[in-house]
Amino acid sequence: MTRRLHTTLHAAALMVALGTFIVGCAGPQERPANEDPPPFRDAALTIPTAAGMVVAGTWSRDDVITALGEGNTVRFDSGHEVRLYRDKRTDASVSPAELVVLISPGGVVQKLRIKPATPLGPP
Repeated sequence: MTRRLHTTLHAAALMVALGTFIVGCAGPQERPANEDPPPFRDAALTIPTAAGMVVAGTWSRDDVITALGEGNTVRFDSGHEVRLYRDKRTDASVSPAELVVLISPGGVVQKLRIKPATPLGPP
């Protein structure tokens, strides 16, 4: 390959990569970046109410998803899974309340925990 052709192909590849990056960044957003998503499928549901609904040892993963929504999911190599439902942030100086649901490798809820909203320390 000649040096000039190589330089031209390299520049073209760089332009395609840069164009792809710019187009990807300019795509539509579902909600403003400063707005937290609702924690549950039903926006009227609160963390204490949701925690009262879920029954450890009885509810399955599918029951949790059907009643509460997807939430944020973390899967572990052991087969365990955590579903996290974080309340909307109403004050930047307070960390939002959370409902954490631990699901066994067999798909049954093992535990759940509520982390209350807590004040954040100074920056």
